Amino acid sequence: MKLNPMVVATSLALTACAPVNGALDAQRNDHATEARENDSPSLRHKFRVNPNPKRRYDITMTIKDAPGPFGMVKFWAHYLAPDCMYWTDKFAGTTGKPTHTIEMPFQKLDDTTYVGTVYLDGMVDEDYYGNGVCHWELTEVAVGLKATGADAETGFAPDIYPEIIVAQKPIVKYFWKERYPREEGYENFPEFGSKTLDKVPFDRRDEYFTVTLVSTEVQP
Repeated sequence: MKLNPMVVATSLALTACAPVNGALDAQRNDHATEARENDSPSLRHKFRVNPNPKRRYDITMTIKDAPGPFGMVKFWAHYLAPDCMYWTDKFAGTTGKPTHTIEMPFQKLDDTTYVGTVYLDGMVDEDYYGNGVCHWELTEVAVGLKATGADAETGFAPDIYPEIIVAQKPIVKYFWKERYPREEGYENFPEFGSKTLDKVPFDRRDEYFTVTLVSTEVQP
């Protein structure tokens, strides 16, 4: 790309004429922002994603009998460091445990089949608070499905927990078709589904579609 010499010259001239006080103010603001981040009670900005994870599982999602397509599909991995603690309010004596969420990469095989990749060791174990090493654990893999992705639409949210992932057992969630693409009278209705249709009469079970999640361990 060629730059217009006049534009470059004008930009350099304006930079040269910028008041020194403005640069100092910007520097002060940067330092203030850094100080606020360092004082953050959770230190979330310092949590590190593992650059070389080894414990990989692929999560295959299969959608069956849905009333329409899903234009928005996302996978998330939620992590918790249960052996760590930070003060949320020292005066009140309340504490919290660090959490972190990673949006998982996934591949669309067809309109009803997707494969997402998660790592049990997705986070770096470190001493984030000066009280010893924080050990991260995967707590959940969650999926988000919407008809087009619009805010008002129902968010269908099947999930699978680490013990089921490690056991490589399938989990099936049932969702009522009438909530697609949205629940009337609600904005962004969250629908987590049911694990069984035992309480649904047999002649009404075709009113539900299913989402199946099953994991496969991938050796490094």
